[in-house]
Amino acid sequence: MRFHLLGPIEFVFEGQRQGMGSPQERCVLASLLMVANESVSVEELKRRVWDGDPPPTAGATLESIVSRLRRRLSVAGGRVDISFASRAYRIEVDPEAVDLLRFRRLCAEARALAQNGGPEAAVDLLVEAEGLWRGEPLGEFDGSWAAALRVRFQEERRRARETRIELALELGRHADLLSDLKEPAQEDPVTEATVMSLMVALYRSRRHAESLQVYHRTRRRLRDELGLSPSPEPEALHDRTLRRDTALLVPQLQRPVAPVFTRRPDNMLRSTAEFTGRERELGLILGGSQGGGTALPLFVVHGMPGIGKTALAVHAAHRLKGVFPMACCIWTCGRTTGKGSPHAIRRTPSPSFCGRSARTTRCPRGSTSAPPAGVRAWSGAGCSSCWTTPGTPRGSGPCFRGTRRVAWSSPAGIGWPRARRRHARSAERSPGRGM
Repeated sequence: MRFHLLGPIEFVFEGQRQGMGSPQERCVLASLLMVANESVSVEELKRRVWDGDPPPTAGATLESIVSRLRRRLSVAGGRVDISFASRAYRIEVDPEAVDLLRFRRLCAEARALAQNGGPEAAVDLLVEAEGLWRGEPLGEFDGSWAAALRVRFQEERRRARETRIELALELGRHADLLSDLKEPAQEDPVTEATVMSLMVALYRSRRHAESLQVYHRTRRRLRDELGLSPSPEPEALHDRTLRRDTALLVPQLQRPVAPVFTRRPDNMLRSTAEFTGRERELGLILGGSQGGGTALPLFVVHGMPGIGKTALAVHAAHRLKGVFPMACCIWTCGRTTGKGSPHAIRRTPSPSFCGRSARTTRCPRGSTSAPPAGVRAWSGAGCSSCWTTPGTPRGSGPCFRGTRRVAWSSPAGIGWPRARRRHARSAERSPGRGM
């Protein structure tokens, strides 16, 4: 099952394209898929379907549109659904089935690899991400909302492309980039990053004169069409090219080199192949862990014993191995001390990232033990982990964490994150409701 948004909107199930209905249905479906597993208000959907001028009957018409969409999506056998709550609709679907969300996940994974000494793998992921594009996104819609989103999506594509080119130049693949750079540099001289990359690629290919011609052509177009001069960066590159600066010939990887392991540190429990359900909770975890920024994403799964809290956390950790490529760990912590106290988690020692899960005893309030040495050593390396706490009559549960760039400078600084906290609450079992 796949949904295509990076080009003409399509729904593909078992290799067959499914009918997508009227433009209004396609508009609602696209609006929901762009933020899959999150809610879109009725008012926002009205604004998009009728481009800011909904008729008096828009509410009833929107209900009919969603009803028709549900019937069209029923061929997926319950793997995708549209729910309604608090005057908002939400489509519940695996984010990997939506090409836009997969594109963003691949870009985030590539950035993590590039920051931690894996430029070759990062380039491969970015090539895969760019390959998901099949045309102009939302090109069938004329509304102002679609135009604004097209600009945003194209900007994301441009950043991914520039990152790939930058990494490829660092890896010495300048010859492979020439055909990829010439046309964009001629069409859009304002994007100086592309122009500079072409100049460097030509210079390293011993085509010095062509490198200088690219600069002069860009300078003329900026002057004649926009009345601008090149910024200092391309001017400095032009001067280095004129001087035949030999340092330009040598690709220099300035990114940190990741630690080398004979095998990936991984003590995570095996994820069950029969894991089903929990699309909403899983979507919250996967979506919140793959966003940008450096804040610590933390998810607390709680509920009555035996409803599958650990299964959900372990399944999510396995799904996020690509985003946090350095390690995947499960830690068993002690019980928390006092109502709402995080001390058992914040004082948990490192499990050494390769052995059995670390088991700790009850941690007293106000402990002065040092921060986990393993976590400090792996700060910024990128790992996904699942922390579990022993069950209690009230029901505790696993605490899933995906670490991106964590700076734990002192024990006092290790508290509950505020910037990117989400709660995936587990409901108690009830008759007729399975996992």
